[in-house]
Amino acid sequence: MAGAPLGVVALVDPDRQAAETDTSALEQAALVLAPLLSHERRLAELEPHLRRDLVDRLISGETTDDEFTQAAVLGHDLHRPHKVAVLEWPGTDERAGLGDAVARAARRLHLDVLVGSRGPTTVVLLAGGDRRDPASELHRALSDELGTGAGTIGVGGHCDVLTDLPHSYDEAVRALTVRRRSQDPYGSTHFEELGLCRMMGTGDGEREADRFVREWLGRLLDYDARHHTELVTTLSRYLESGGSYDTTSEMLLIHRSTVRYRLQRIREITGHDLSDVETRLNLHVATRIRNVLDAPC
Repeated sequence: MAGAPLGVVALVDPDRQAAETDTSALEQAALVLAPLLSHERRLAELEPHLRRDLVDRLISGETTDDEFTQAAVLGHDLHRPHKVAVLEWPGTDERAGLGDAVARAARRLHLDVLVGSRGPTTVVLLAGGDRRDPASELHRALSDELGTGAGTIGVGGHCDVLTDLPHSYDEAVRALTVRRRSQDPYGSTHFEELGLCRMMGTGDGEREADRFVREWLGRLLDYDARHHTELVTTLSRYLESGGSYDTTSEMLLIHRSTVRYRLQRIREITGHDLSDVETRLNLHVATRIRNVLDAPC
């Protein structure tokens, strides 16, 4: 079609008995098939754009009966529960390539998905709620597909109705942001797993969390950086253990007297009273956030 090859029509003739009429039939077949194949190609090129446009409208809250109809034409049933997942894979040359890889991986995993994009991220609507953690399986499959596991998936909450999809998308973006900033940035994270770090993922939330960590742990972080000590880690383990010297020493593989000495240094450096309930709570929250995130700004 217009000089572009669309396919091949072949006549298998092992005994070399084909005549001029057979050759003519081949030419006629090519003439008939060319516009049909061209139409199929245009549809195949158009379908990803339709899917991306549909996903963008759904996560924007622009839901009408037209979305159900369009999804049905694309072979997807929007009447089921869904979750929104957002993906970033820096090793991928282009966003469209990641979307194609997601579609291939989803077919292998028998996941029913709609793939779109927004900004630098790929957006996936995961249908159904049968699998406990489809995102983890999808991450492994994409790692195999793309040849690198250096990607991140954030997953939002469960949606029974389409009007909840924008909220699930916001949660997925937060989960992605927190995972990307964590000390283990690659893999999948669900919003429900974030706990106290649900406040992260937005500019104001991140800045406030950083300020909170600096307020309560700043002196210790600076001391550890200057003297190559592990006072913040010791404090974290001590608080996680419920204030047990023995459990802390076992977790850190150090002597009980070393734990006591380090805690005394923490009191001297920070001026915090570790016996005060409110102080312990704030320090515990700060160490939990710091354990999820990289060193705060």
